Amino acid sequence: MIFFRRTALVLFLLSTAACCCQGSISSELPSVEDKLPGDPRWREEGLFERVLVLGASASAGFGLNQDLGTVTSAALGLDSSKVLTIASSMFFMRPLTKGRIAMEQVLEFDPTLVIALDFPFWFAYGSRREEQRMEFLIRGLDLMDRIDCPIIVGGIPDMTAAIGLMLSARQVPAIDTQAQLDRKVLEWAEARPRVAFYDLRSSQTKLNQGPREISGHPWPPGGEEILQPDRLHPTLVGLVGLCLDALFEVGLGNHIDRTPTEVLAAAKALRRNR
Repeated sequence: MIFFRRTALVLFLLSTAACCCQGSISSELPSVEDKLPGDPRWREEGLFERVLVLGASASAGFGLNQDLGTVTSAALGLDSSKVLTIASSMFFMRPLTKGRIAMEQVLEFDPTLVIALDFPFWFAYGSRREEQRMEFLIRGLDLMDRIDCPIIVGGIPDMTAAIGLMLSARQVPAIDTQAQLDRKVLEWAEARPRVAFYDLRSSQTKLNQGPREISGHPWPPGGEEILQPDRLHPTLVGLVGLCLDALFEVGLGNHIDRTPTEVLAAAKALRRNR
Protein backbone atom coordinates (compact mmCIF):
# COMPACT_ATOMS: atom_id res chain seq x y z
CA MET A 1 0.00 0.00 0.00
CA ILE A 2 2.86 2.34 0.85
CA PHE A 3 4.47 1.46 -2.48
CA PHE A 4 1.35 2.41 -4.45
CA ARG A 5 0.97 5.66 -2.52
CA ARG A 6 4.58 6.62 -3.26
CA THR A 7 4.18 5.69 -6.92
CA ALA A 8 1.04 7.80 -7.21
CA LEU A 9 2.80 10.72 -5.55
CA VAL A 10 5.76 10.48 -7.93
CA LEU A 11 3.46 10.33 -10.97
CA PHE A 12 1.51 13.35 -9.69
CA LEU A 13 4.68 15.37 -9.20
CA LEU A 14 6.02 14.42 -12.64
CA SER A 15 2.76 15.35 -14.37
CA THR A 16 2.66 18.67 -12.50
CA ALA A 17 6.24 19.45 -13.50
CA ALA A 18 5.47 18.59 -17.12
CA CYS A 19 2.46 20.91 -17.13
CA CYS A 20 4.53 23.71 -15.60
CA CYS A 21 7.24 23.25 -18.21
CA GLN A 22 4.68 23.22 -20.99
CA GLY A 23 3.14 26.41 -19.61
CA SER A 24 6.50 28.16 -19.41
CA ILE A 25 7.33 27.17 -22.97
CA SER A 26 3.95 28.45 -24.17
CA SER A 27 4.48 31.75 -22.38
CA GLU A 28 7.79 32.19 -24.18
CA LEU A 29 6.13 31.72 -27.58
CA PRO A 30 3.34 34.31 -27.84
CA SER A 31 0.67 33.75 -30.47
CA VAL A 32 0.43 36.02 -33.49
CA GLU A 33 -2.64 37.71 -32.05
CA ASP A 34 -0.73 38.75 -28.91
CA LYS A 35 0.78 41.59 -30.98
CA LEU A 36 -2.60 43.25 -31.39
CA PRO A 37 -3.34 46.50 -29.50
CA GLY A 38 -5.61 46.49 -26.47
CA ASP A 39 -8.89 47.60 -28.04
CA PRO A 40 -11.19 44.52 -27.95
CA ARG A 41 -12.51 45.31 -31.44
CA TRP A 42 -9.24 43.97 -32.86
CA ARG A 43 -10.35 40.50 -31.78
CA GLU A 44 -13.99 40.62 -32.83
CA GLU A 45 -15.28 38.44 -35.66
CA GLY A 46 -16.61 41.47 -37.53
CA LEU A 47 -13.20 43.15 -37.87
CA PHE A 48 -13.14 42.60 -41.65
CA GLU A 49 -16.82 43.33 -42.26
CA ARG A 50 -16.08 46.75 -43.82
CA VAL A 51 -12.40 47.36 -44.58
CA LEU A 52 -11.30 50.76 -45.82
CA VAL A 53 -7.90 51.48 -47.36
CA LEU A 54 -6.97 55.13 -46.82
CA GLY A 55 -3.94 56.82 -48.28
CA ALA A 56 -1.98 58.34 -51.11
CA SER A 57 -0.52 57.05 -54.38
CA ALA A 58 0.93 53.76 -53.08
CA SER A 59 -2.47 52.74 -51.71
CA ALA A 60 -4.09 53.99 -54.92
CA GLY A 61 -1.94 51.60 -56.95
CA PHE A 62 -0.13 54.29 -58.94
CA GLY A 63 0.91 52.84 -62.31
CA LEU A 64 -0.86 49.52 -61.61
CA ASN A 65 -4.14 47.84 -62.49
CA GLN A 66 -4.68 46.99 -58.82
CA ASP A 67 -4.64 49.04 -55.64
CA LEU A 68 -3.99 48.15 -52.01
CA GLY A 69 -7.69 47.43 -51.54
CA THR A 70 -7.72 44.68 -54.17
CA VAL A 71 -4.54 43.19 -52.70
CA THR A 72 -6.10 43.27 -49.22
CA SER A 73 -9.19 41.49 -50.56
CA ALA A 74 -6.94 38.84 -52.09
CA ALA A 75 -4.83 38.44 -48.95
CA LEU A 76 -7.77 38.01 -46.59
CA GLY A 77 -10.06 36.19 -49.02
CA LEU A 78 -12.69 38.92 -48.72
CA ASP A 79 -15.46 39.71 -51.16
CA SER A 80 -14.44 42.90 -52.95
CA SER A 81 -17.68 44.56 -51.81
CA LYS A 82 -16.31 44.53 -48.25
CA VAL A 83 -13.20 46.55 -49.13
CA LEU A 84 -13.22 50.19 -50.23
CA THR A 85 -10.15 52.18 -51.31
CA ILE A 86 -10.14 55.91 -50.64
CA ALA A 87 -6.74 56.94 -51.95
CA SER A 88 -5.44 59.42 -54.50
CA SER A 89 -2.30 59.74 -56.59
CA MET A 90 -2.84 63.51 -56.31
CA PHE A 91 -2.78 63.49 -52.51
CA PHE A 92 0.64 65.18 -52.49
CA MET A 93 -0.74 68.38 -54.01
CA ARG A 94 -3.03 69.33 -51.10
CA PRO A 95 -2.74 66.68 -48.39
CA LEU A 96 -4.68 68.59 -45.73
CA THR A 97 -7.62 69.41 -48.02
CA LYS A 98 -7.69 65.97 -49.59
CA GLY A 99 -7.30 64.41 -46.16
CA ARG A 100 -10.34 66.26 -44.85
CA ILE A 101 -12.43 65.23 -47.86
CA ALA A 102 -11.29 61.63 -47.49
CA MET A 103 -12.22 61.67 -43.82
CA GLU A 104 -15.82 62.56 -44.65
CA GLN A 105 -15.92 59.56 -46.99
CA VAL A 106 -14.43 57.36 -44.28
CA LEU A 107 -17.11 58.36 -41.79
CA GLU A 108 -19.85 57.77 -44.36
CA PHE A 109 -18.56 54.23 -45.04
CA ASP A 110 -18.42 53.48 -41.30
CA PRO A 111 -15.52 51.01 -41.53
CA THR A 112 -14.71 48.24 -39.08
CA LEU A 113 -11.00 48.43 -40.01
CA VAL A 114 -8.94 51.18 -41.66
CA ILE A 115 -5.61 50.43 -43.33
CA ALA A 116 -3.67 53.70 -43.66
CA LEU A 117 -0.15 52.64 -44.56
CA ASP A 118 0.81 55.75 -46.55
CA PHE A 119 -1.74 58.28 -45.29
CA PRO A 120 0.87 60.08 -43.10
CA PHE A 121 3.46 60.17 -45.91
CA TRP A 122 2.62 63.53 -47.50
CA PHE A 123 2.13 65.15 -44.11
CA ALA A 124 5.84 64.39 -43.55
CA TYR A 125 7.19 64.79 -47.09
CA GLY A 126 6.36 67.71 -49.39
CA SER A 127 7.63 71.17 -50.28
CA ARG A 128 7.73 72.92 -46.92
CA ARG A 129 10.38 74.14 -44.54
CA GLU A 130 12.03 71.58 -42.31
CA GLU A 131 10.79 73.23 -39.12
CA GLN A 132 7.20 73.04 -40.38
CA ARG A 133 7.15 69.31 -40.97
CA MET A 134 6.36 68.13 -37.44
CA GLU A 135 3.44 70.51 -37.01
CA PHE A 136 2.00 69.52 -40.40
CA LEU A 137 2.33 65.82 -39.59
CA ILE A 138 0.45 66.34 -36.32
CA ARG A 139 -2.38 67.98 -38.28
CA GLY A 140 -2.57 64.89 -40.45
CA LEU A 141 -2.64 62.60 -37.44
CA ASP A 142 -5.36 64.76 -35.91
CA LEU A 143 -7.52 64.00 -38.93
CA MET A 144 -7.29 60.28 -38.21
CA ASP A 145 -8.48 60.88 -34.66
CA ARG A 146 -11.95 61.23 -36.19
CA ILE A 147 -11.89 57.52 -37.03
CA ASP A 148 -13.39 55.39 -34.27
CA CYS A 149 -12.41 51.88 -35.33
CA PRO A 150 -9.20 49.82 -35.46
CA ILE A 151 -6.56 51.47 -37.66
CA ILE A 152 -3.29 50.16 -39.10
CA VAL A 153 -1.09 53.19 -39.66
CA GLY A 154 2.26 53.15 -41.43
CA GLY A 155 5.35 55.00 -40.32
CA ILE A 156 7.51 57.35 -42.39
CA PRO A 157 9.80 55.50 -44.83
CA ASP A 158 13.08 56.76 -46.26
CA MET A 159 12.43 57.44 -49.94
CA THR A 160 15.58 59.48 -50.55
CA ALA A 161 16.39 57.23 -53.53
CA ALA A 162 13.48 58.80 -55.43
CA ILE A 163 15.14 62.25 -55.49
CA GLY A 164 15.65 63.28 -59.10
CA LEU A 165 13.20 60.65 -60.33
CA MET A 166 9.79 61.28 -58.75
CA LEU A 167 10.73 63.57 -55.87
CA SER A 168 12.68 66.82 -55.67
CA ALA A 169 15.23 67.30 -52.90
CA ARG A 170 12.98 70.00 -51.43
CA GLN A 171 10.17 67.49 -50.92
CA VAL A 172 12.28 65.05 -48.90
CA PRO A 173 12.90 65.59 -45.17
CA ALA A 174 16.44 65.25 -43.83
CA ILE A 175 17.21 61.76 -42.51
CA ASP A 176 17.17 62.96 -38.89
CA THR A 177 13.85 64.69 -39.47
CA GLN A 178 12.43 61.55 -41.05
CA ALA A 179 13.35 59.57 -37.94
CA GLN A 180 11.70 62.16 -35.68
CA LEU A 181 8.53 62.15 -37.77
CA ASP A 182 8.45 58.37 -37.79
CA ARG A 183 8.78 58.37 -34.02
CA LYS A 184 5.87 60.80 -33.74
CA VAL A 185 3.59 58.44 -35.70
CA LEU A 186 4.68 55.58 -33.43
CA GLU A 187 3.96 57.61 -30.30
CA TRP A 188 0.57 58.64 -31.68
CA ALA A 189 -0.30 55.00 -32.35
CA GLU A 190 0.95 53.70 -29.01
CA ALA A 191 -1.26 56.20 -27.17
CA ARG A 192 -4.38 54.77 -28.84
CA PRO A 193 -5.45 51.16 -28.20
CA ARG A 194 -7.43 51.13 -31.45
CA VAL A 195 -4.30 51.88 -33.52
CA ALA A 196 -1.62 49.42 -34.63
CA PHE A 197 1.69 50.85 -35.89
CA TYR A 198 3.31 49.27 -38.94
CA ASP A 199 7.04 49.97 -39.08
CA LEU A 200 7.07 50.87 -42.76
CA ARG A 201 10.48 52.49 -42.43
CA SER A 202 12.29 49.35 -41.27
CA SER A 203 10.33 47.04 -43.56
CA GLN A 204 11.08 49.16 -46.63
CA THR A 205 14.78 49.20 -45.75
CA LYS A 206 14.87 45.41 -45.35
CA LEU A 207 13.03 44.78 -48.62
CA ASN A 208 15.41 47.12 -50.42
CA GLN A 209 18.29 44.95 -49.22
CA GLY A 210 16.91 41.85 -50.93
CA PRO A 211 14.33 39.08 -50.47
CA ARG A 212 12.97 38.50 -46.98
CA GLU A 213 10.61 35.89 -45.59
CA ILE A 214 6.91 36.63 -45.31
CA SER A 215 4.97 33.86 -43.58
CA GLY A 216 7.82 31.48 -44.31
CA HIS A 217 8.07 32.33 -48.02
CA PRO A 218 10.89 34.38 -49.60
CA TRP A 219 9.62 37.62 -51.12
CA PRO A 220 9.92 39.04 -53.71
CA PRO A 221 10.17 35.90 -55.88
CA GLY A 222 12.82 35.46 -58.52
CA GLY A 223 14.52 38.77 -57.84
CA GLU A 224 11.51 40.77 -59.03
CA GLU A 225 11.50 44.49 -58.28
CA ILE A 226 9.38 45.78 -55.40
CA LEU A 227 9.56 49.39 -56.62
CA GLN A 228 8.77 50.90 -59.98
CA PRO A 229 11.55 52.74 -61.87
CA ASP A 230 10.59 55.98 -60.08
CA ARG A 231 11.86 54.32 -56.82
CA LEU A 232 8.81 55.68 -54.99
CA HIS A 233 5.81 53.56 -55.93
CA PRO A 234 5.56 49.81 -55.36
CA THR A 235 5.12 47.30 -58.15
CA LEU A 236 2.27 44.83 -57.72
CA VAL A 237 4.78 42.38 -56.25
CA GLY A 238 5.87 45.12 -53.86
CA LEU A 239 2.28 45.98 -52.97
CA VAL A 240 1.55 42.33 -52.13
CA GLY A 241 4.65 42.22 -49.94
CA LEU A 242 3.68 45.48 -48.25
CA CYS A 243 0.14 44.29 -47.51
CA LEU A 244 1.14 40.87 -46.19
CA ASP A 245 4.04 42.20 -44.15
CA ALA A 246 1.80 44.81 -42.52
CA LEU A 247 -0.91 42.28 -41.63
CA PHE A 248 1.59 39.84 -40.16
CA GLU A 249 3.57 42.48 -38.29
CA VAL A 250 0.57 43.98 -36.50
CA GLY A 251 -0.75 40.53 -35.50
CA LEU A 252 -3.40 39.68 -38.11
CA GLY A 253 -1.40 37.05 -39.97
CA ASN A 254 -3.51 34.23 -38.57
CA HIS A 255 -6.34 35.43 -40.84
CA ILE A 256 -4.28 34.74 -43.98
CA ASP A 257 -4.38 31.22 -45.42
CA ARG A 258 -2.82 31.97 -48.82
CA THR A 259 0.84 32.03 -49.76
CA PRO A 260 2.23 35.31 -51.14
CA THR A 261 2.28 33.78 -54.63
CA GLU A 262 -1.40 32.83 -54.29
CA VAL A 263 -2.23 36.33 -53.07
CA LEU A 264 -0.43 37.81 -56.08
CA ALA A 265 -2.41 35.60 -58.47
CA ALA A 266 -5.69 36.40 -56.73
CA ALA A 267 -4.95 40.14 -56.80
CA LYS A 268 -4.30 40.05 -60.54
CA ALA A 269 -7.77 38.58 -61.03
CA LEU A 270 -9.47 41.38 -59.09
CA ARG A 271 -10.43 44.87 -60.21
CA ARG A 272 -10.17 48.06 -58.22
CA ASN A 273 -13.18 48.77 -56.03
CA ARG A 274 -13.58 52.50 -55.35
